[in-house]
Amino acid sequence: MQFTLITSLALALTAGSTLINVLALATETPVEDQSCTLTNPLTKEYYDLRPLTRTSELFSSDWSVNGHDYGANFTLNICAPLLNTTDDAPHSSAGYEDEDGTFVSIGDVNTVPILRGRRLTLELPSNTPCPTGPSKRTTLISFLCDRDLTQKSAITFVGSPHSCDYFFEWRTARACPIAHGHGRGSGDSGSGGGAGGQKGLGVGSLFGLLAILFLLAYFVGGIVYQRVVMRQSGWRQVPHYHTLRSVVSFVADMMLIIGATVWSKIPGLKNLGSMGRGGRGRIQLEDEAVMDEALEGSDDEGSGHGGARWA
Repeated sequence: MQFTLITSLALALTAGSTLINVLALATETPVEDQSCTLTNPLTKEYYDLRPLTRTSELFSSDWSVNGHDYGANFTLNICAPLLNTTDDAPHSSAGYEDEDGTFVSIGDVNTVPILRGRRLTLELPSNTPCPTGPSKRTTLISFLCDRDLTQKSAITFVGSPHSCDYFFEWRTARACPIAHGHGRGSGDSGSGGGAGGQKGLGVGSLFGLLAILFLLAYFVGGIVYQRVVMRQSGWRQVPHYHTLRSVVSFVADMMLIIGATVWSKIPGLKNLGSMGRGGRGRIQLEDEAVMDEALEGSDDEGSGHGGARWA
């Protein structure tokens, strides 16, 4: 009997664990493969930079960044080509115009952000040669989480060593991690389009489902044990029946005590209760008086018949 009970519990737990794995695989979407998004493999934090993408349907210009002492202003776009690009650099996602008005591409489109520590970055390589060597110009954008900047962004040009590598700092709420699988929303004056990944089962949901399955297995196993081993029937098959019955009785008694206390504190109900008790008392006295008269009458009749008989 004990072996059968243990086997049943083990099978129930195994089935529950298998169900959890199937649900997790069925509901989770590999958001890492989606364009311009990233999921931290350690913390499962989800990043979505797609709201920063500017499209021609919604905007007429790219993101503009002041170059300060560099001598030129920059234009940027995230995970998409520049809106105002040239035929010489159709895939450019970052660039500027030099003193002659010629467009210089400093970064091509890249849709794969990466994490360096806890810093979200996006690297934009290009085919434009550096003026000081054989290397190619590259743009590196470092995103900083700023939850106060929900409807706008603060982009700063940090510097460009040897006019070859360009560094930008982008403060935005879109650089803050969000719950895994949440879709993108509006904000930061980006495109606002596209669909986010489907929401999968979180750790808390899996733990809760496992706890429910464990309690169900315990409940079913307890009923089987009480019925087969202890030969119980009816409600006594429920595990810890006596304990549950005591708890229910205690709760019922407490409710009665609380109800009686509340009843006694309300003047109208208290008087009504007194009148009710008084009315019941008068009815009881009247009934007793009627019964007494009936008994006395029966005693008198019995005495009369007895006297005649003895006479």
